[in-house]
Amino acid sequence: NISHCSRKLNITSEVGCSSKYPSSIGELIIEDDLNRLKQSVQSASTDLMIVIPLKLFINKDLTDFLRISDKVSGLFVFSPNFPNSTTFISPFSENSHCPNGNFTFYNDSHIICDSKLSWNPHASDYATTSWPFPVVLAGDNDTETWNKLFKCYNAYNKAPVDDTRCLLEIRNFMSAVQSSQSCYDREILQNSHLSLTSSFCEELGGVNLALRTRNTTVPGGSNSTKPDPTILVVSRIDALSIFDRRASSALSVLPAVSVMISAAAHLLNQLGARASNLRKNLLFVLLDNEALSFTGSQRFLFDLTHDRLARSAGLPFKTDSIESIIELVGVGLPQTTVANNTPIYYLLSDPNVTQHFHQEDSTSALWRTLNTSANGVILLNGSSYVETPLLPPSASSQALLKFFIHRKHPISHTIISDRPAGPPFADYFFDSFLDVQWPAQNASDEYLNRLANLLADALHRLIVQDASPIPEPISGVKPGELMNCFLKDPGCELLRLHLEPEVVDFLLSLHGPIPMQTYDPVDSRAWRVSHVASHLLMGLTGERLRECPPKEEYGAFTYMYGYYNGSRWCYRSLVETVTTFFFLDDGKVAAPGWVRSVPYQSRRYVRLFRSSSPSNDKVALIVGVLLTLTTAILTLLGRKYSQRLFVRSYDLPRARCEC
Repeated sequence: NISHCSRKLNITSEVGCSSKYPSSIGELIIEDDLNRLKQSVQSASTDLMIVIPLKLFINKDLTDFLRISDKVSGLFVFSPNFPNSTTFISPFSENSHCPNGNFTFYNDSHIICDSKLSWNPHASDYATTSWPFPVVLAGDNDTETWNKLFKCYNAYNKAPVDDTRCLLEIRNFMSAVQSSQSCYDREILQNSHLSLTSSFCEELGGVNLALRTRNTTVPGGSNSTKPDPTILVVSRIDALSIFDRRASSALSVLPAVSVMISAAAHLLNQLGARASNLRKNLLFVLLDNEALSFTGSQRFLFDLTHDRLARSAGLPFKTDSIESIIELVGVGLPQTTVANNTPIYYLLSDPNVTQHFHQEDSTSALWRTLNTSANGVILLNGSSYVETPLLPPSASSQALLKFFIHRKHPISHTIISDRPAGPPFADYFFDSFLDVQWPAQNASDEYLNRLANLLADALHRLIVQDASPIPEPISGVKPGELMNCFLKDPGCELLRLHLEPEVVDFLLSLHGPIPMQTYDPVDSRAWRVSHVASHLLMGLTGERLRECPPKEEYGAFTYMYGYYNGSRWCYRSLVETVTTFFFLDDGKVAAPGWVRSVPYQSRRYVRLFRSSSPSNDKVALIVGVLLTLTTAILTLLGRKYSQRLFVRSYDLPRARCEC
């Protein structure tokens, strides 16, 4: 139940944590009072390993104080508090006040990231800071670890009678260089030798998921210049945290992912959407590693410009065919009407970009369709609520619009959000290991279900030839069911149906929500939400076959083997997982470029042990030797004395009688 702070490398420098080589060691101190802790650090004569509750860890003034102290060897944090204490939950975000702000299409004018714009008012920058010591996190239900720490601390450190102390060791040395570029250069040097050393940094794993329904009746094939309009529906599928396996984003990212999976599975099982003769193509994309400088968007755009999407169909999606973008951003915390608690969502679009591309009519038509499909949901123009409408800096539309503006390709864009076009975010735990609570309201699952029905119906009207509404509401997998599986019960019936039993057992062994970010494998497994989503989309939208056909018979489909209800099947699917590592520009890593630092010898651990000064150990050894010799001498003397004092008895020899 312990999670280590990881170290990642971007194009220019490192962020995150690492221990010293090969580990960091310090005297254990447990403290929950701010002033006493500062006094203990200032008066310390030895290195300290500090155990603190969450309320102190999220105090940025304190952590800044600890980071500049040369006496702090590491932090051990209990979240949300020490066991058996009052639960402490406070708004907290590990990201910056303007997440991914350096890569928005507003960047040239610095409009969106002005210091006065509090997009993320509870930002701490913890996830984008280079920490000088290791940090580990334990859940408040980890009483076993707490009991061991507290017992050792009480026995040797709280009121010591000699210089014997309880020490804590954290081994989390991450053997990487300072930046992605340095890592790439060193890998090139390593590969030039016949004998390769062990890896010290590697690709930041990430898999974009694409799910398509494709018009296959375009005249002229892939080289045709005929219009081939495509609606792109996107959402990110990752969250940020400095702690491995602790990013979950229950209030922001996961609701959007759940709505997309539910809507896509329902829509693509309709006869009209499965038809090859469509008015428009539809492409669902879940972008991975978006929290790290829009890496997922950059990967998607690379695949799009290199004809990698739907290549198997013979009609790959082209950059110029994308006519509109619909993005779901932060849909988990809608406001409601006073009268009947109807959820309110906002449609966002930057009017300056819309006017620049002359897309007013296209955007208005799209919004009318969305409003027509709004049953039990209120949609408002979020761009009219603020004087200067701005798209959220964390939205993937930022990177996508930047790309299309650079190519001078006109495109319509719409963001569906739970807040208007302006700061702050509704989620006060944005990109935080604390963002695990769901539902936010009693009716949160129902609100997501209504939004999923709205999205499925609107897209059905937009792509089928007769622009008809979807025949029926969602009766299959609903967003609330997905949220429960992702956050509370990885052993839910849905996941047991589509995932191998050993995978479900592994997810249960993590004792928490399914992670949403790249992390070092546990027991050779690194399953997270993107992996689970790919299997669900394959199973919920694909056709099960006993065996896959020969490759030459694939046609417009993707064939993948998967699991269903205890058996292995071949799925004829419309899911694609296309991924590419960071990009090079003239032999140099191009921004954004991220890699992951690798733990030294793939070993991480936290351990307690008793120690004392060398002088004390020598005295103890001498005393022990003297006591042993004294005992031996007394034993020998005792044996001789006992022989004189106590005479042994002997039996008289028996006379032999022969009669």
